[in-house]
Amino acid sequence: MRRMITSLISIIVIALLASCTMGDSGTTRLKPTITKSIHHGDANHKAERSSWKFISPDEAGFDMEALDTIKLRLESMPIYAMVVVKNGAIVDEYYREGYDANTRFPINSVTKSITSALVGIALQEKLIEGADDLVADYFPRWKQDSEPRNDKMTIRHLLTMSTGLDWPEWSEWDYGVEPMIYSSDWVSFVLNRPMNENPGTKFNYNTGASQLLSAIIHKQYGESLQTYANRKLFEPLGIRDVFWLTGPNQMSAGGLGMEMVPRDMAKFGQLYLNGGEWEGHQIVPKIWVTHSTSKHSKGSLWFGSYGYHWWVRSMAGFQAYFAMGHAGQYIFVVPEKKLVLVFTSNLEDSSALIPYAEEIVEAVY
Repeated sequence: MRRMITSLISIIVIALLASCTMGDSGTTRLKPTITKSIHHGDANHKAERSSWKFISPDEAGFDMEALDTIKLRLESMPIYAMVVVKNGAIVDEYYREGYDANTRFPINSVTKSITSALVGIALQEKLIEGADDLVADYFPRWKQDSEPRNDKMTIRHLLTMSTGLDWPEWSEWDYGVEPMIYSSDWVSFVLNRPMNENPGTKFNYNTGASQLLSAIIHKQYGESLQTYANRKLFEPLGIRDVFWLTGPNQMSAGGLGMEMVPRDMAKFGQLYLNGGEWEGHQIVPKIWVTHSTSKHSKGSLWFGSYGYHWWVRSMAGFQAYFAMGHAGQYIFVVPEKKLVLVFTSNLEDSSALIPYAEEIVEAVY
């Protein structure tokens, strides 16, 4: 499979060289944050920060033998963590030796799905008028460009990765994300890319599109996307341990650069499974969850169709959607099974993990 995006470790090193700040703490995260290790599959271990309920696989209707077999097979792969949630409770967990439920992992492009949720919240609050707003209206200097197709790109095109911009991220990394991280102004870098075709014509995976979404919320809210996320998304979910890459002008990375604890990743997946509701509060508009997890772009042969920064496909015969990051970072949601699966990995081929996730879906009676 062609390269999608290099590891977060490389990105952070590049960002450090570019003198970017690294989140609220100003520290550089070069590896997962480790506290202590626990036994694989110890679903009874409760981290202090966790508000999860725990039930046994048997209570949740799992074929326990099948689940144990899958976990044994995971040990032969660079899978660092797995969290299985059924009916809103943690059923089982797996952590590779040296990691545990308190370890914060790089989640790479899973960041994009979180950015999408924040766009939905911003639309609800009228920070953004509509998904069909012209991007050029938020960046007047770009609107004055001689390229007439600039005036056709909308926020919806950013969400569906159909911008029309020349952005060869999946084939030529050196002409996509890496130069943006090196640049002194991430937004200007994206806006200065040439147009290849009319917006809305073709799917083309583009982390720069996610960066423009971050910039739009930053501009409208008056503070960074991370600050907005803390107030509108993370705090309501009880998520307190997040690292987020910050670049020039205190601009949060819109499509990469985040670290989270796997149980908190599962909270985000459960939020979407609940239609955007958490403990009786509507955090993300329900209609936005529906639109985000519907098919809008053709997407990829390996991962399926694309919604609003979510991938959409069937898994083991059931309709599913997922947030996906380079090297095998996943939040799978299978509504019919009331199932959320989280993985953090270091795979060369991210798609190699999908069959294992499908086996877990099949292991539910």
